Amino acid sequence: MGSNISFGRWGEDKASDYLARKGYTILARNYRCHYGEIDIIGLKNQEISFVEVKSRKSLTYGRPIEAVTRIKQQHIKITAHYFLCDYDSYFAKIHFDVIEILVTGNKFIINHCQDCFDY
Repeated sequence: MGSNISFGRWGEDKASDYLARKGYTILARNYRCHYGEIDIIGLKNQEISFVEVKSRKSLTYGRPIEAVTRIKQQHIKITAHYFLCDYDSYFAKIHFDVIEILVTGNKFIINHCQDCFDY
């Protein structure tokens, strides 16, 4: 189990680096409340993105984004609501994104799926 946790953390690190290179300011990582967790919360152009990161070493069980079920989406939305209540600021738009990271050998591919589901 420890290796899965470290692999997940590695994927979140790669996703954070990717977002920073794309001009996002990282507001929080692993934001938690009693309803759930959001891997990365980023800000770009007054638009806030709540990002779920899914890393995989194969497509045996489907694309990483397929693991973000309706129930997972609901947990992310409620957790985002808690963050927005705590974070006293204006945002022009709210996004719910998924970043897929697929590792093959010693290379990896990042796929940033923006606006995957609505608030």
